[in-house]
Amino acid sequence: MKLQTRTLLTLAGIIILNFNLTIIEANGQGKGDITVGGGLAFRTLSFSGVGDVPSFIGINARGSYQISDNIILAPDLTFFFPKTEGTFDWNIFEFNANGNYLFTSTGEGLQLYALAGLNFTRVKYDFEGIGGFGGFGGSFSDTNVGFNLGGGLNYPINDNVAPFAELKFTVAGYDGFGGVFGVKFKVN
Repeated sequence: MKLQTRTLLTLAGIIILNFNLTIIEANGQGKGDITVGGGLAFRTLSFSGVGDVPSFIGINARGSYQISDNIILAPDLTFFFPKTEGTFDWNIFEFNANGNYLFTSTGEGLQLYALAGLNFTRVKYDFEGIGGFGGFGGSFSDTNVGFNLGGGLNYPINDNVAPFAELKFTVAGYDGFGGVFGVKFKVN
């Protein structure tokens, strides 16, 4: 991805996050709803020096705290299943600290939301000898911080259960598109 595009997306993320934090300060505490849930996640990675990088499937766990009618703090953790691609053995997990802005807050019907937040991605890969004739092998691991921009929808089927779908783009050293499909449960 070109530097100008990364810079533009990073600035957009900062502006959206700043807008959300301003709304939080203006509205103060709200509903106080707490949810926990999880689902099936997918993620692509793109970074220089490795060539084609595979897509990953994983398990997501999440929680949320609704601080006003329209603002939700929503951290989540995703462990992606290890994957072997060519001579590379991949292990990846990510932590996200997102803020969601609900466009509809009635609690009934389809609820659309935008998200912005921070992403922490940990990537580790081991590689075997290359070439077969005295080739080398080794491992590499790195943690990268980036910004998430995206959106999602909840579809409450009763007061305590809501299936959801979420898509996001992460702007970081490990740029990528990802999503989660799962269920949230209200706990209070």
